[in-house]
Amino acid sequence: MKEFRPQQLANRPIFLIAFTLLGAGYTVWLVYDYIVLKSPVNWYAIAFVLGVIALQWYSRLAKSYFVRLKDDRIEWKNSTKPKSILLTAEIKEIVEQSYGVDFLVEKDWKELSLDIFSSQQEQRTIVEEVKKWAEAHSIAFEPKG
Repeated sequence: MKEFRPQQLANRPIFLIAFTLLGAGYTVWLVYDYIVLKSPVNWYAIAFVLGVIALQWYSRLAKSYFVRLKDDRIEWKNSTKPKSILLTAEIKEIVEQSYGVDFLVEKDWKELSLDIFSSQQEQRTIVEEVKKWAEAHSIAFEPKG
């Protein structure tokens, strides 16, 4: 199995971790201030901070993008839609495009867009691996041009 994940800045959770730590520290400080020092607390601020942290972590987990080449299938997720799965028995032909790879399945084309991969080198590597995968499974592969 080969797996590719985009190495974009959004995949590096530095901001997410920093905001989580700052938000948790702020919440602990406000609760400590309320319990020990008996100061009034803006509970809406605490709810807002915790809500933003939860939303950030949820959106990060929901947007896990990948391309996987397995023995009997190819899987990819490059948007917030559910992942696409194509079995080798379903694929009739694979065509390389300038923007990605197209798969002919039951008289319909399925598009694997490689726009989420930031570098041309990553995109070429994925296309080469798809080509090797197609040859291993005796699927026709038409190169770009």
